[in-house]
Amino acid sequence: MSELQVEARAFRPGDEELLLAGFARAARVGGGPRRELAELRWRYGAAPHGACVAFTLDQHARAVAGVCATRHRVRFEGREAFWLEVGDVFNDFERGAGLVRARALLAAGRAFAEAFGGPSPEKHPVMYGLPDRRAHRLGLRHLEWEVLRSENELVLESTRAVPLAAGVQVEEVQRFPEEVERAFLGYAGERAAILVRDAAYLNWRYAERPGPGFALALARRAAEPVGYAVLRDGRLFDWGAPPADEAVVHALLAWARARAGRTSLTAVVPDSAPEWLLFQRLGFRVRGTREYLCFRSFQRPAIMSWLFQHWTYSRGDTLR
Repeated sequence: MSELQVEARAFRPGDEELLLAGFARAARVGGGPRRELAELRWRYGAAPHGACVAFTLDQHARAVAGVCATRHRVRFEGREAFWLEVGDVFNDFERGAGLVRARALLAAGRAFAEAFGGPSPEKHPVMYGLPDRRAHRLGLRHLEWEVLRSENELVLESTRAVPLAAGVQVEEVQRFPEEVERAFLGYAGERAAILVRDAAYLNWRYAERPGPGFALALARRAAEPVGYAVLRDGRLFDWGAPPADEAVVHALLAWARARAGRTSLTAVVPDSAPEWLLFQRLGFRVRGTREYLCFRSFQRPAIMSWLFQHWTYSRGDTLR
């Protein structure tokens, strides 16, 4: 490692170009993603609570490996904390042979964990993400990652009807208003671990993301926001309807079913969340996927068994 230098720090302007060049070198041998500059600026530079990176740099100050993550505000056992969503991992596998080919990435991964992982409020109790196969293998073997669960999705076929709802109006919006957080709080209830959905987060995640757009819906009862949903290509990316409020659940599902048209409606929720059985009672069926949600914990109680039971998330909690 004498010719390589590891740098772990907050993401800063100009890192988009460093990442883009590193991704291009890594992608030649399948060691990283392919991204556009606008996507990287949005993903890390524009994130409401910032981002963290660890780069392994060669003697020419080029990034030959790295780990990049976005910071998210989380409700964590009744307190506020910040977790890290690892969005990109890359490595130039043209260097060396065998495990030596991964040494730059392993150095970046270890520096990243040491710099940013730890108890709240100073550091981040949980890091998580959906790694590709190679990052998954290296992370589990060498970086103390764990698999939380093999993901399933819930599927509602286009021919299935959704119950009618009364007293709830669903409006499709271009951006979520500030008051959407009141709807989130009603949905979140007493859930022990969940990413906070305020207007800044939802609009960054869905209204401001480059590329194909999302459909955003806000449900109201007597002008009060009571739920929200985000849809693209038949996939529910975000969902915020209190499970005990049937009218809100039915109204938002009816909107999503109509918006999806002839496409099946799908959702990702953990099998420990109330929506898992609720959606199945409404006609959704379980279908397996090839995705694995991975994490690393730095603070109790957020160990595997606790996260498995208590963390509520959706497809939109990870950049897909």
